[in-house]
Amino acid sequence: MVNLLGAPGFEGEAIVAGMEEVMALPGVYVHLYGKKFTKPFRKMGHITILADNPSDLKPMADEIRAKIQIQA
Repeated sequence: MVNLLGAPGFEGEAIVAGMEEVMALPGVYVHLYGKKFTKPFRKMGHITILADNPSDLKPMADEIRAKIQIQA
């Protein structure tokens, strides 16, 4: 699971950057909590990742963290 936190330096109406790219990955499920406004490090949702091989999970989580960001 990867927590979706508000990006540092952003506060205001939430914009999820990179969502389409992340949702296209196999075994990736995005769960947004419906919060309209973000601020730095506010938990806005999470992503669950499913894989046949547990060793694949960490690299996938790192890839997701690099691609998605909650901004304002």
